Amino acid sequence: WMNERKEEFDRWREEQENSFQDWREGQESDYLSWFESIKDILKSIDPGGVMLAELMDARVDLQGVRHESISERFLSDLNYLYQKMKAALFTIEYGEIEVTDILQDDLFSDNHEVEKIETVEFPIEEGALIIATVDDPKQNVFTLEKVGVI
Repeated sequence: WMNERKEEFDRWREEQENSFQDWREGQESDYLSWFESIKDILKSIDPGGVMLAELMDARVDLQGVRHESISERFLSDLNYLYQKMKAALFTIEYGEIEVTDILQDDLFSDNHEVEKIETVEFPIEEGALIIATVDDPKQNVFTLEKVGVI
């Protein structure tokens, strides 16, 4: 009984395989004939596939991740650059004022100019006011001093 069923299954599997092979060969010949018919058009539009390769490379973001579309890649890059800029600007987020942060910019004197114009009187109801002071034009470290209550 088992051998009969096995033989029946083997015949069925072979028929399915042959059917699939016939279908694939038919599809392959249709695809190849279609591709041959448009090959000249593709060569004239994008010789060597350079444009297609450039478009595919344009989907890769600054971190090397490939995205489904160029617009998705741009959004990813925008978010990445925003996070990098936010981290580089030494901003202290609201709610972090209980924590003492020491910020240091060793190139401050090389890439910034500071001119004190006047003192601004402004009542602060919450948060903290931190003033950066440069003591010496050749100094490459600035100090932070608090004004008011933190």
